[in-house]
Amino acid sequence: MNTILKRSLSKFFAVFIILCFINGCANSKIITLSQSNNSNEKPIILTKVQDKKLIAIMSIPGKLTISNNTYNTIVCRRLHYIYDSIIDMPSKNFKVFKDGKRIILSNYMDIDKKRNIFFNYYTRHAIFRLPQDQLDSYTEEMQSKNQDTLHIGTIEEFKKKHPGFLEKLTKHDSIQISIRRNSADP
Repeated sequence: MNTILKRSLSKFFAVFIILCFINGCANSKIITLSQSNNSNEKPIILTKVQDKKLIAIMSIPGKLTISNNTYNTIVCRRLHYIYDSIIDMPSKNFKVFKDGKRIILSNYMDIDKKRNIFFNYYTRHAIFRLPQDQLDSYTEEMQSKNQDTLHIGTIEEFKKKHPGFLEKLTKHDSIQISIRRNSADP
């Protein structure tokens, strides 16, 4: 009877360890990243080439959340927005804001254990080489108001008026994040 009890306990512990291992592997995401382009309070901004009927830059708002799912503080070293497989200068065309203030992307940011940090951002896409038939009404509005920039509404509003334009513009774009365990790591 003692042997039967030992076998039952051995099987129980073996099954328990396997289940713990499977559960641990399923939840092993150290960092999670979520991005949203449904930033309804921020407008898309168009910037035209001075003295021409050509829109050069489209600034698109977004939100980014980085979640630290570990039991240690981690350091976010860098954020890069990659435009169609080209790493751009982060300060030039990717503007990041935390708590309403613009932050310098080369500074280190600590993310405490089991915490999230939230960012708002604007990307700046060069669109002067794209067909601008859909944007003619904005160009005319900018010229009539004698402005170089124009806030044209939220992403949702723009998508309703110009279906497919933003998807085509941002199709191969991505965000690259460099993270370390602590600020002393290389």
